[in-house]
Order: sequence, then C-alpha cells, then structure tokens
Amino acid sequence: MPTAQGEQRSVTGGDHVRRRRPGSAVRVFDVNETLSDLTPLRVRFEKVEAPAGLRPTWSAAILRDGFALTAAGAYADFASVALDGLRSLLPGVKGWAGDVEAAARHVLDGFAELEVYPDVPDGVRKLSDAGFRLVTMTNGSNTLTERLLAKAGPVDLFEELLDVRGPRCWKPARAAYRYAVDQVEVRPEQALLVAVHPWDIGGALRAGLRGTWLRRGATVYPQSMSQPTYSAQDLRELADACSPTGRELRTGPIAGGCGACSAVPLRTLDSAGADSVARHRYCPSRGCGAAVQGGGVVRGRRAGEDEQVRYPRVADGVTQLHAVPACGRSTSSATSAQPRWTPSPPRPQ
Repeated sequence: MPTAQGEQRSVTGGDHVRRRRPGSAVRVFDVNETLSDLTPLRVRFEKVEAPAGLRPTWSAAILRDGFALTAAGAYADFASVALDGLRSLLPGVKGWAGDVEAAARHVLDGFAELEVYPDVPDGVRKLSDAGFRLVTMTNGSNTLTERLLAKAGPVDLFEELLDVRGPRCWKPARAAYRYAVDQVEVRPEQALLVAVHPWDIGGALRAGLRGTWLRRGATVYPQSMSQPTYSAQDLRELADACSPTGRELRTGPIAGGCGACSAVPLRTLDSAGADSVARHRYCPSRGCGAAVQGGGVVRGRRAGEDEQVRYPRVADGVTQLHAVPACGRSTSSATSAQPRWTPSPPRPQ
C-alpha cells in the first residue's frame, strides 16, 4: 500500500515490515556462502564427534538432492533435505556411534547461529545508498535469512527476503529466479544476481537476469558454465564500484586482457542496470586490429561499427578515462587509482 515518498509496504520474509523503494535497478542476493560464512558449521560436526571435513561434503549432497528433486518435478525444503543428508553421512563415518537424529539436528541448528562475512554490512549499505533495491533469494529459509541480517544490522535495507518455498523449486531452476523478480515487479533484465556459486550465476543468466560472481578468494570460474556479467572479490569491492547516485562509471579490465599495452577494455553500468557503453571483449593486440596510445576509441569488426570502447591512460597512479561519443569528440575523466570492477572473461566470437 502507498506510503510516504512514493514507497510501498511489503511484508514478505517473516514478520519484519519492509518498504518497497521506487526504481527498477534490483540486486538479488544469494545467501548461503554469499552473505553467510558457513565455516562455524565445522565446529558443529566436531561437537558430535564427526570430522569437520564433512561440512563441504554435506553441503554438496544437499545441493545434489535439492537439484535432483527439482529436476524430477518434486520439492522438499532445505531443512528436510539437509537432515536426510546428515542421516546418510554420519553413520558412514568410521568408528562413529552417536545418536544420528540428535547429532543431525545439532549440526543443522548451527545455521541459526551463522554470521555474515565482514564485508557484508558496509557493502549492503553502500549499495542501498547508491539507489539499488536489495532482495535475497535463497534455497534455504527466509526466516534464517532475516535472523542472519538482523544480527548484522542491514536487514531493514532489504525490500524482500525470499526463499524457494514460494516457487517450490530450487535454484538454478528458471522459475526460482522469475519468482524473485515477479515479487519486486521488475523484468528479469532489470535484476542482477549476486552469488558465489557459478551454477547460481548460470541459472540467473538463463532466466534473463544478469549475474555478478563474488569470488571470495576463488580464482577460477568454470569454463563449462555461463560466464558472469561481472565479477568482484567481495561486497565492498562491488559497492565501491557504485556512485552515490548509482550512475557513476563502473570500470575494470576484462580478465585475460593484454599485458603488453595500456589499452584495457572497460564497461559501464547505469542505475537502471543496463550497460551504457557497448562491450568490447578483445584487447587491440589480440586481433582487434586497432592500436590505442593514451586512450581513445576503437570501432572495428569485433566491436561493431557503432560501438564505443573506453580505454584508460594511467598517469601518476590515476586512471584517465577517455571516451569518444557518437559525435567523435573525445572526453576524459579521472577515477581513483586502478579500477577493480571486473567484467566477465573474453569468450570466442
């Protein structure tokens, strides 16, 4: 219902009342391992005298079974699948002779005690301040999401806390992502998923969203998966790429760019969530046929006759951004030091 300043009330996600913000630029966050640090669950395994190393095996089994149920047209919630996984894993531990049901529930209850990664509170606030509408969509529980974010502080900045109990299918099914964007009344292309899991990014892309891969220390993105639209180390880096208005140029070198020259393709993003400068995936020295000295524009067969490409010129530690608009007149602006916003790796065309 209408509220002050054009906002609307929304009550999705537990008992907490949130306000719907105007605008169309939506960031949809995965929760487990994207916002929440699962490391403390290792201690839960140790307390029931099971190896701490079972935690990643268990997580993989949960996803496997949740995906399989969805592929078969069936559904079970995260807690049910997770408990079944523990009931299967624990008795198989050599020498383990505990109470399976009690141990399984003790480990599962650890989700309620998890905390966010240190970069999450500041990153979320900066993204909210930049004008983005924030939503979570998890294969887990929105009740646990609310508890997690309430402890960290930024729960009020999220418009919706969603989970797969709504569409009754697990991500990466297309219907899960479509459900998320439907709840905030935007088109898929107006939303960008933020997640650490390549399978999640791939699912979002196939559903028509865009995707930012949070690396969190990872260095390799699977080549067999759909490549992310953007990549960032963590939420601080992601948020630092956004201006207070949400319209400042966000830039960064394309992975695998040329190390032999200073011409680095850049990409921009506006507050509506659309690329405002055409993508150019190849460095001039890698077959584009154009050389750039100190910034400029490339128009060619790889970039397209009408596309613009921005290149930086680094002087005294400051990156000067040079662009040639359609009229052909060159413009430039300065940004702080080296850009860190990383578009997706180049792919053969």
